[in-house]
Amino acid sequence: MSADGQIIVLGVLVTATLVIGFMVWPGFWVDDPVTGVVAPLRERSSASAQSSSGREPAAPTTTTSAPTTAQTNPEAVDLTPDVSAAVSSFDGITGTANGTIATLDGFVGTDIESQQAEAAALAVPGITGVDNRLTVLESTVRDAATSAGVGDAVVRMDGTSATLRGLVANDVEAAAAVAAAEAVEGITPPVTSELRILQPEVQAAMEEAAEID
Repeated sequence: MSADGQIIVLGVLVTATLVIGFMVWPGFWVDDPVTGVVAPLRERSSASAQSSSGREPAAPTTTTSAPTTAQTNPEAVDLTPDVSAAVSSFDGITGTANGTIATLDGFVGTDIESQQAEAAALAVPGITGVDNRLTVLESTVRDAATSAGVGDAVVRMDGTSATLRGLVANDVEAAAAVAAAEAVEGITPPVTSELRILQPEVQAAMEEAAEID
């Protein structure tokens, strides 16, 4: 075949290809009437389906758990340091706590001090009760002085320190009374003596009156 014949055949093939392409093209590409963009038919079909439903594609959702706060058990908190600090102004007292119950151990001079220490411990935040095991010294010291021969014994307490007042026959009885008071557990020595020693004639008159009775 001559060169002219080959050119003619090639031209026919190219023309046929273009004709077939123009015939098939509309099946794959569609002009989007909304955007004016020519898009492949498959994408156009997907977009049309979404448009007809009237909904946007659902966005992925994430779930966030709210942080949990651990409940604090009051009985799990050691309140001993707080109770100890609350009664630290009282000499001779040890304050501890078992859960929400405070325990007071030791010595106080008077019933009033015992009540004050109990109130101080009960005022600690978290404490609901007080086990008061305090020993009141005033009456015990008075009994010791009376047993040592002090007449009309009077005891004045300042914390765990004691002062004795009353009547004794002589210095020996005064020293014995002081020693008896200092021997009481919980007393902080020395015990102050304000004891009065009776004059011999007064003592004799008292003894005589006792015999008459």
